[in-house]
Amino acid sequence: MAIPANATLVTVALRGAFTQVDFTGVDATIAPRYAYVKGDPTAFTTGGTNGGSAASPKAIAQTGGLSLPGPMVRKAVVSTSARRQVIDNNKCNACHDSLGIQPAFHGTTNPNGVDAAPVPNGGAYGAGPSTDGDQCNACHLPNRAGNTGWTAGSSQFVHGIHGASNRTNSYNWHGNATYNYGMLEYPAVLNNCEQCHLPGTYDFTATASANALPNLLWTTVAGSAPSWSATGVVTNTSNATYISTGFNAPYLATAPGAVSNGLTPPTYTVAIGNGYLGTTTTGSAPNQVTALVPYAAGAASLVSSPITTVCSSCHDSAAAIGHFKSTGGTFYEPRSTTSLVSPIPTSAKTEGCLTCHGAGALMDIKVVHKIDLLKK
Repeated sequence: MAIPANATLVTVALRGAFTQVDFTGVDATIAPRYAYVKGDPTAFTTGGTNGGSAASPKAIAQTGGLSLPGPMVRKAVVSTSARRQVIDNNKCNACHDSLGIQPAFHGTTNPNGVDAAPVPNGGAYGAGPSTDGDQCNACHLPNRAGNTGWTAGSSQFVHGIHGASNRTNSYNWHGNATYNYGMLEYPAVLNNCEQCHLPGTYDFTATASANALPNLLWTTVAGSAPSWSATGVVTNTSNATYISTGFNAPYLATAPGAVSNGLTPPTYTVAIGNGYLGTTTTGSAPNQVTALVPYAAGAASLVSSPITTVCSSCHDSAAAIGHFKSTGGTFYEPRSTTSLVSPIPTSAKTEGCLTCHGAGALMDIKVVHKIDLLKK
């Protein structure tokens, strides 16, 4: 792998995990200790351990099972400067540990933890650790854009999933009519950032966060994947057509160049350039390897600026997005119109969010979220 000359931190990450849903028939001694009871999102209860009430019934949650996330070992091979920490895994585990072995995320066939059919020894469930922030951002990069106009970057997908109840449009990376993130409820006070974040990391008062502010990464929200030949040569970088229907991102309808079909309700199509990541496959089964390969993003790929990406993950109404854009934020706009290209066009904007929302400012992030009050 070629390391760019201007790289300041490169890490090598190794990870693994073990998940077992049901030990019945596997180990008679262990089975009673990790008895698994599947959940049912269609069956509601007004009492019990899940906190349901007559006024607000809750779906029956799954319990039990065993999940042993493998630790991630990261070794800096270029710089000794460690990446700054913005979340506390112990805080994440305060909720996720109580969810049993779900959500397992990767490889699981049932996001709600409901078995459509018996699962022998838990074989249909994946072993994706769900409570280690380092493991999340190893894959959920800012430039991880899907072909539906959603990004899977950590800063948007974590906030977008947890903030479902506050969103106007459900965040639906890989969503479908049966399972989508709009169905989820955050089991705590949504506006208390410190339930996950370390103090000072979300309002940029922590030194490391303040120092990182000028270099925060932009998010590719929509970018088609280039095609690769068997020898690693790019064979196709043409723009892809995205449609603002179904579970695709509705913001594609207002992206520059979007064309309506004139029907009621209308469907919009927009041509989008390739993003940073393509997929290349080498070898054949059982030794086949598929890998993500970086590639120079196309000028017509759509991007959002760093702070706007995070804020719009919970606040995505038309009024909120209009506010972000009026104060210098970029939201689903072509890369060619931003400071990400050279020469920088005169149309490029600069986020002015912290002028009003910075520490001690009129609408201080920490104050408007009432975090100090919530901690009392």
